[in-house]
Amino acid sequence: MRCNPHCGVIRDELGNLVFAFSDHFDAVDSLVAEARAFLLGLCLCWQFGFFTDLVFEADSMMLVGMLNGSFPVPMGLRPVFREIKRNLPSCVSS
Repeated sequence: MRCNPHCGVIRDELGNLVFAFSDHFDAVDSLVAEARAFLLGLCLCWQFGFFTDLVFEADSMMLVGMLNGSFPVPMGLRPVFREIKRNLPSCVSS
């Protein structure tokens, strides 16, 4: 297992920086770390009161495909995806 650093940026509708985050995730591969970073960003949005009109972007087409149902979620990622789906408001993934 290795430690993958992942980060995210939360911007307003004009593209201005609202906040940024970074963390290290013990993950077998980058997709697991990317999913955990996505979950962290989602939780931070909720914590800071951003509940509506959210647009999520990711640089992993596989992750976006899993989030919008285009790709199946591998067994090892299912716990993270259950948590994402539980916390995911109505939003658009791109």
